[in-house]
Amino acid sequence: MPALRNISRYGQAVIFCLFFSLSGTAIPALDRPPADHRHALVASLIRGRLVGCRSHPPGAHDSEKIFSLETLEVFYKERNYEPAWTGRNGFADAEALTRAIRESRNDGLTPEYYHLGIIEGLLGRAYNPGEKASSVNPEALADLDLLLSDSFFTLARHLSAGCVNPVTLQPEWSLPPDADLAAVLTNALSEHCIAKTLRKMTPGTPEYAALRKTLARYREMAWKGGQTPVPGGRLLKEGTISPRVPGVRERLIFLGDLDNLHPAAGDLFGRNLEQAVLRFQERHGLKADGIVGPSTIWSLNVPIVEREKQLIVNLERMRWSDRERPGRYLIVNIARFDLDVVEGGNVILSMKVVVGKPYLDTPVFGGRMTYLVLNPVWNIPHSIAKKEILPKVKKDPSYLREENITVLRGWGTDEEEIDPDSINWRSVTAGNLNFRFRQEPGRLNPLGRIKFMFPNKFNVYLHDTPARNLFSENVRTFSHGCIRIEKPLELAEYLLKADPNWTRENIVAAIEAGETQVVRLPHPLYVYIDYVTAWVDKDGSAEFRKDIYGRDAYLYEALTRKPLQ
Repeated sequence: MPALRNISRYGQAVIFCLFFSLSGTAIPALDRPPADHRHALVASLIRGRLVGCRSHPPGAHDSEKIFSLETLEVFYKERNYEPAWTGRNGFADAEALTRAIRESRNDGLTPEYYHLGIIEGLLGRAYNPGEKASSVNPEALADLDLLLSDSFFTLARHLSAGCVNPVTLQPEWSLPPDADLAAVLTNALSEHCIAKTLRKMTPGTPEYAALRKTLARYREMAWKGGQTPVPGGRLLKEGTISPRVPGVRERLIFLGDLDNLHPAAGDLFGRNLEQAVLRFQERHGLKADGIVGPSTIWSLNVPIVEREKQLIVNLERMRWSDRERPGRYLIVNIARFDLDVVEGGNVILSMKVVVGKPYLDTPVFGGRMTYLVLNPVWNIPHSIAKKEILPKVKKDPSYLREENITVLRGWGTDEEEIDPDSINWRSVTAGNLNFRFRQEPGRLNPLGRIKFMFPNKFNVYLHDTPARNLFSENVRTFSHGCIRIEKPLELAEYLLKADPNWTRENIVAAIEAGETQVVRLPHPLYVYIDYVTAWVDKDGSAEFRKDIYGRDAYLYEALTRKPLQ
């Protein structure tokens, strides 16, 4: 997966409780900073509450949960347990945090999960002119202080590293200790820059900012509502006259692919509408032919609220990823079926890819590419051998020779080649198959003539393919999990350009020689395998791709799951 932060450690922390009396008793107003003796009393209460969280079993009372106990302990111990959110400027920092919590909705998070209701209730009574300073309740101040700090720590973690664990796709609400984050809050309070500090926690990339802005636009579109679905029917193209044409035109105007400056042409499918359809198709990864068929109708009719969800989950994916990628890397977007080589922030080589079938989906991960193999053999995985190869051999024993497949037993020095004619294939079943198969180099080998290796636990790599026709397909989910690439020779030439012994001509000659050869890269390259279904193009257009593996819905559910259910 693309060099993710160590978010999985979040699941190791134990969840503790901060106990609040929520019986409905009115909490006295907090209309001004407490006097010195009250300040000391609040500090004592804060310390006592933190100790209580350690000793009291969670969930024993009707209580508000806290999520960053260890970090709270570090933070308050450093300040001798003095309250952090009250001072000469009153509750200005607390109000700034409250606004930031509300604005986290713009990042696709759920503000209500960061103690917002209780904090707003306490702060709302802080400015009640009918109350006197002497009526300030130190216990309420202690509760408020701890809740504000916990909200800051939790929100900061979620903005910087994501709310959901990318490995388990489970929401992470119980967070580990983080002394650095305690120092961040200390500095933010001293400089009175809470909102600015939290904003810096998000990915500082133009791509994240653009996607965040697009989410706001799509939410406004969803709020408007009232869009009638485009009915299905016969293909619509330039020159067609149909009562369905106005519905297509209306939808494209609503989505921003067609301006409404041109006079409506009634039921006629005109040139301007064709150009708008082409723009829409390109933005959604459809076959860009300007013809409105079933796939285009389906995409036109996706509810705006579903696009809103797509934007939310892809903001989360951006928070998972490395903030500072190296100056030179290779990235595959599974959902977009493409590969880019990036150098100095510029894409210098692009190509189509074929990825795993929906039931053999390509994983998200990252790795360091260190070598490539010319004329690779294919050690056929046992699962494929049982399900695909063995049935073909039992049906036609000549299949192995025709496909240039060798039968083997054992590995390494114990490897033994078996004559396929010596085997009674009728007696071999998936349950007792103790042979393995290896397809030798050649035109039939599904790995093609080059494979590109970046060792990983998934045993996934990039490789050539003899099935070149698959690159003309729009949805390219045909592999067993590895990634087939459109331009293997061009990629090999790029990776080996620093080695004068490996010119394009020498690479081709080595391939034509037919011998398997491992070639080390003069400069290893980091590879990111991503799954991104929504982003904003350089021209500001929102692009969407179909969720081929069904991952968006699962991630959205995790993102919006109430904490500690």
